[in-house]
Amino acid sequence: VTIPSTVKTIGVDAFSGCTALSSISIPSSVVKIESAAFANCTGLQSVTLPSSLTSIGEESDWRSGAFQGCVALREITIPASVAIIGKSSFEGCTGLQKVTFSSGNKNLIIASYAFKDCTALWNISIPSRTVKIGDYSFSNTAIESANLSSKVKTIGNNAFQSCNYLRNVVLSE
Repeated sequence: VTIPSTVKTIGVDAFSGCTALSSISIPSSVVKIESAAFANCTGLQSVTLPSSLTSIGEESDWRSGAFQGCVALREITIPASVAIIGKSSFEGCTGLQKVTFSSGNKNLIIASYAFKDCTALWNISIPSRTVKIGDYSFSNTAIESANLSSKVKTIGNNAFQSCNYLRNVVLSE
């Protein structure tokens, strides 16, 4: 799939359920990926997000998350330009092991259920620019530690519920 450089938004359900889709490189013209845009693309292994991207899904939405159920996805790099990782954006991405955040200073919201049930996710450094961690954001993941900066103003209900490997939590002052 080649997305033209004229596209600014990848809409709701745009590629949802495209099970044969294995990789996608999103052009630098795209600033927003809406809810369920790539949901249940079970063969999706590789995603390249542009440095122009400001949001992945919505903070509160009844639809599936942008990449929810992409079980073959192993790692993702979130650009510094992203201000919101929307509700359920990567929920149920059971193969996701590593999330890397590019450094930046733009405030970041990690919405409810963002990484819920990413059962293989163990390698993530929650960026210091994070101001909100929503309900169930990291529940049922394999993360081992969480370093939270003083910028975090809200840690939602059950944010780290059933994180059976979580050994160390640091709350900075």
